[in-house]
Amino acid sequence: MVLLDTAINNPGPCLNEAASSDEPYVHTTFDQLVALDPEAMFIGHGHACDVGLLAAATRATVLGLPQHCANARDEAPASADIQCVEALPGDSPFGATAELEPLVEGLKVTAVRKLHSGADGDAPCNASGCEGLLYRVETEPETRSSGFSLGWNDTNGPMRTASPEPAEALRALPPSDVQMGSILGLGFTTHGMRDPVDYAEALRVPATRPSGGPSQRPRAVTEPGVIQHARARTA
Repeated sequence: MVLLDTAINNPGPCLNEAASSDEPYVHTTFDQLVALDPEAMFIGHGHACDVGLLAAATRATVLGLPQHCANARDEAPASADIQCVEALPGDSPFGATAELEPLVEGLKVTAVRKLHSGADGDAPCNASGCEGLLYRVETEPETRSSGFSLGWNDTNGPMRTASPEPAEALRALPPSDVQMGSILGLGFTTHGMRDPVDYAEALRVPATRPSGGPSQRPRAVTEPGVIQHARARTA
């Protein structure tokens, strides 16, 4: 069992008192995440919260950038021994790639330094929590007869205009079976669905499952559906 990020936007350690009376974004609780007893937690970018608290409660290994590891240790109780694997150096460039030693039996993990969401023309945000990773997770052959690979990114940036290196790195990897990717970003009002499509195409997936948007329902997006429509709008 692994967790892809840890933030849950509802009353609990992740929100302050002023926001804790709001309607929950999801109905998962901190205690429910603890009860899952994860072996590892993959951190996509530094705006996740509860990482250190969950790691302390479950003894799960955190996987991320050095900045994510530091945040987790700062958030955890002083007595906690937080185990954190630094996938890439903190100052690694966009598109840097690393194949990681197995954290969970049967899983092969590749990390790629990616962009945080943003609008065309803005300088890429790469500090104060924007530092991020995309993960490609693949089951080893003995764990599934036909194998399975998943690409996951919890934010997407304008690779076409800000930095093409992440797309080049993703195209150098084997195609993935499914992407679970952020569907909305800070550039949505200016270039619509272009950035999510660019990530999906670079991963060469037949389907993507959108996340990271308040109006998104958990349904698969396949050709010639949303991706086809988005191409027409953003070409």
